[in-house]
Amino acid sequence: MFEPTETESVQTLEALAQAIERIAQRAKDDPDSLHRAPQSTPVSRVDEARAARQLIATADAVR
Repeated sequence: MFEPTETESVQTLEALAQAIERIAQRAKDDPDSLHRAPQSTPVSRVDEARAARQLIATADAVR
């Protein structure tokens, strides 16, 4: 569950609602595709446990 802030525009909320509707339809049509998500990012699922064990701290994160 999430709650958008009051400062979001009507257009942003409409776009969010449409995206959620597309995801819900995709879950009905092809639920396995959601288990493989994300599919359009430079990396697939982030291995959070590995990231915690092998932290790579950079100065860029501070800027």
